[in-house]
Amino acid sequence: MADPILYATPLFALALGAEGLALRGTRRAFTFRRLGSALGCLAWDQLVNLATLAVFLSAYAAVHQASTSLLRLAHGPVAILLAIVLHDVAYYAFHRASHRVNVLWAVHVVHHQSDHYDFTVSLRQGAVATWVTYLFYLPLALVVPAETFVLVHAAYQIYQFFVHTEMVRRIGPLEWLLASPSHHRVHHGQNAPYVDKNYGGFFIVFDRLLGTFEPESGPVHYGVPGGYARTSPLFANTYLFVRLLAASRRARGFGELLRLWFGPPEGSPLTSAAQAEERRAYRGLGRFALGAGLALALVTVVAGDGLGTGLRIALGIVALAAIEAGSKLVDTGPEG
Repeated sequence: MADPILYATPLFALALGAEGLALRGTRRAFTFRRLGSALGCLAWDQLVNLATLAVFLSAYAAVHQASTSLLRLAHGPVAILLAIVLHDVAYYAFHRASHRVNVLWAVHVVHHQSDHYDFTVSLRQGAVATWVTYLFYLPLALVVPAETFVLVHAAYQIYQFFVHTEMVRRIGPLEWLLASPSHHRVHHGQNAPYVDKNYGGFFIVFDRLLGTFEPESGPVHYGVPGGYARTSPLFANTYLFVRLLAASRRARGFGELLRLWFGPPEGSPLTSAAQAEERRAYRGLGRFALGAGLALALVTVVAGDGLGTGLRIALGIVALAAIEAGSKLVDTGPEG
């Protein structure tokens, strides 16, 4: 089954372009590095997970078929509404765990690396995070049919794209119910009192009930502890795992190892390690290679099965290599 989110791609592109134009000439204006890094992370996620959705939906349908649950939902508006609520429960569980468990934070951190907050942040998705979220969604198969899950999940992805903006301040009374742009800005904050707040996807209700809600009451400082100033999507997806492995070699005993991998991020090597320094001379070749890699990735993903499996794999490998090589060259230069 094709991922329905692909049909929303033109809408995302238009919104991204409109926001980019609106921010031109301001301190929040898009830069090549920020946009290229976000698109590179998106390309990595899409190319690494070319077959992941199909595999997950096969497993999901099998679980649903084998389920004898009396709670299995039929089709219809009420079933879709219940599926939306259940989806948000599963997403809240994934999202909260991803901020409180080191190994899951290493998976999720890609999405929080930007020190700006705009639609480019929506594009920053961790490649491994896709697999982890599906593990949290799989229990829904006991209740929700696969076709309904696909529609609800696509709606969630579209909604979540549009909450990553500072252009919308408040949405009136709906602020009490929905995970609005304001609430999600709080979630991306690394300053007190915003850390580890507002996990909801569609709704903010579960945050209010479970003590993780915080309203936007002052400036939000975006990004991750220690900062992040790299373009490479490979580095973005792996650097915390490298830190985990390095710290594991120094662990004293199995208990400390367990705390390192499954304990909370604060005070761990994941947040205390210094960021790598950046050199200052950039090359135009980096921009060209990154742009070419992104274009090839787009063709590979959108063309789908029409290219044939072998050709898609080959083009995907070339695209990833070009993105990575271009990113490394861009990383040597100044912001811009």
